[in-house]
Amino acid sequence: MSPLHHGANYCLLSFILLFASSVLQASATRYCLSSDGFVHERPCGRKHDLAEADYNRTFDTVGWDVIVITPIVKASDQIGAAFYNAGYLEGFLTADSIWDMYHNAIAVTTVTQQHWDRVSQWVDKHIKFQRMQSKVADEADTFWQMVGAILQQIDGLTAGYAANNVDTTKALNSTQMFWLSFQAEFGDLFAFYNNTMQSTQSHCSALIKLTPNDLFMSHITWSEFHTMRRQFKTYTFQTTVSMSGYPGVVHSIDDWYMTSNRLTVQETTNLLYNMSLYEYLTTQSTSEFIRVMAANYLSKSGSDWMTYVQTNNSGTYNNQWMVVDMKLVNPLAGDNMTKIPNGTLWVYEQLPGPYGRFADVSHVLRDNGMW
Repeated sequence: MSPLHHGANYCLLSFILLFASSVLQASATRYCLSSDGFVHERPCGRKHDLAEADYNRTFDTVGWDVIVITPIVKASDQIGAAFYNAGYLEGFLTADSIWDMYHNAIAVTTVTQQHWDRVSQWVDKHIKFQRMQSKVADEADTFWQMVGAILQQIDGLTAGYAANNVDTTKALNSTQMFWLSFQAEFGDLFAFYNNTMQSTQSHCSALIKLTPNDLFMSHITWSEFHTMRRQFKTYTFQTTVSMSGYPGVVHSIDDWYMTSNRLTVQETTNLLYNMSLYEYLTTQSTSEFIRVMAANYLSKSGSDWMTYVQTNNSGTYNNQWMVVDMKLVNPLAGDNMTKIPNGTLWVYEQLPGPYGRFADVSHVLRDNGMW
């Protein structure tokens, strides 16, 4: 488990997208990032505007903030610029909650962990490798271009946070901001260096259920009180991705996603009992959260998603991933083969090294009515 999700369970979470949508529509404030680096409380529409956000600070009233980030993409822009600008605006607007999240999930935890120096050095090399690979990759290599864009989003978060943080004791650099998104992966590194199995305490469960007239996907996360600084966020890049999430984190962690390509994505964590598999951990790999988000942005089908997510596997935060292609679901069809055709449900089981497996398991959903 990660520093974020460990120990005794205190809180049960579930989330309904319609709730987030209604909150956003009810009282959203619109902000615009202009090219001079200023954030204005107005809609974008001027020539040099860079990104727009609809943001509801509703955490104190309903337990969730809701934010939608939309970069203003120009024809001449590189993909990384759009991700950086979106990150900057999010970092600026959510600076206070980012610090809360960092303090709760990283600062308090790392000082009590053995081998933190060795783990942080591993992560430094890991970041450096990914930055280098994304810079030297061919422009046609969409996976590595997306890896670079997500790293630039984190750089933008760092810069936007710094622009709206006046307390020098709360300064965060780009490595620390990366830690926020990497936090679920730390658990495997600590287990490796401590030579001890991770806690057997899980933090989520998932269900896919076929009914006579519909298909449901459900995900529940439970964890400690300090993880309750919640956000529901939507990134509207070339593919729109909505997720349950946390401040300063560019993926879900829970994990639960919906994309504009009508893919629904969720996971539950695989506990690793064979410690020898940690021998496959290498800094020259791609972080789990980056592979997942790259797959979310680039995939139009479940099989696409499987191809991207296994690329350069890091062996950290090992999960069973479930991807449903809602484009293929025909819930009112008269027979299950038509309701759930092949290609509807794909599952990926990640482990360190070459032992990950994925498959189209639509037939199991058809035969059993659930996964």
